Formats: sequence, structure tokens, C-alpha cells
Amino acid sequence: MEPQMKLGVRTSSALHTLQTSKRLSETIRAIKTLEISTRLSEKCCRAFATADAPEILYALIRTCNRSLPHIELLHYVLLTLSNVARYPYLMPSVAADDSLEVLMDLTQMFRDKENIFCLSIALLEGIVFSNERHMDMCRSSENTKRLKGIHALCKRRQKMARSAPQSGGPPSPSAMKYDLRRGIRSLERILDLIR
Repeated sequence: MEPQMKLGVRTSSALHTLQTSKRLSETIRAIKTLEISTRLSEKCCRAFATADAPEILYALIRTCNRSLPHIELLHYVLLTLSNVARYPYLMPSVAADDSLEVLMDLTQMFRDKENIFCLSIALLEGIVFSNERHMDMCRSSENTKRLKGIHALCKRRQKMARSAPQSGGPPSPSAMKYDLRRGIRSLERILDLIR
């Protein structure tokens, strides 16, 4: 196997690109590589956390808008963070200081995009349940109000979707993976915890 094809080398290269590149196309390529490597390797997850990559990704999320390239980027960013968050000892790196605010902003801004909504609310749930400080931050009246507002809007959207005529055929596997109901359940578990 050629050295540049090894997962660890590709991860190091992607982390370097993430830390230095200002070009969106290079950043997307690096994030896609990191998503694969963190999905396949715990060692790559550790390298990702050690490089303070979660902080970089949260800063990157703040620069994204609703354009298709940014939605694609957000999807891979959230998958990568979720891959790392599977390991409880690495969760503190994912539960960065601004993670709560960033993830709440995402759930609010992208509540109509199931993949972004479900990934960000599941990640938020993991952070809140793993970290007492974030749980307390979530309990603030402002954050509780935001979460209740997002919940009400999502429930309304779910109700409208149920009453709309269904287009033919069963849902695709990716649609089932990012089912709005799953995101709403995560949100409800957070709300139950902070009451």
C-alpha cells in the first residue's frame, strides 16, 4: 500500500488542510476525508480531538449559510463530530465551549433540512447528557425558550407533513435515517432533562 493511501497519513493531511486552507473546495475534501477516517478508526478520532479540530469545525459552522455547498459541508462536519462523540473519553473535545450555541443555531436555522437538524440535535443531546456545565447552560431561560420554540415549530411541521398527500413509494434509507421524528425525540429528551 502506498504511504499516501494510509488512513493515518490521509487524516494528518486533512487536519493540516483544515487548519490552514481558506478555500471551500479544499475544506470540503478535507472534511470528507476526516468523516471517513473518524468513522473507521478510533485512533483517527483521537488525532482529530488532539488537533483541536472540533473548535475549528465549530468556527467553520458559524460561517456557513443555506447554500448547497455549505449544506453539504455542514452534513460532513456534523457526521465527523458525531463519529468522534461515539467515544465517551473524546466527548469533552466535541463539547467545546461554544458547541451548545452553535448547535442550537443550527437546529433553529436548518429545522427544515432533516439531515442537518437530526445530526445537530443528536449531537446536542449527547453533549448535554455528558456534561453538567452544558446541561446547566441549556437550562437558562433563553436556551429553554429557544428549544421549546424549535420543538413547537418542528411539531407543527410534522403535523403538516402528515396531513399532506403522500407521494408514491416508500421513503429512501437516507430519508429514514434523518427522519424528523427522530430529531424531535432527541429534542424532547433534552427538554425533559432540563425541566
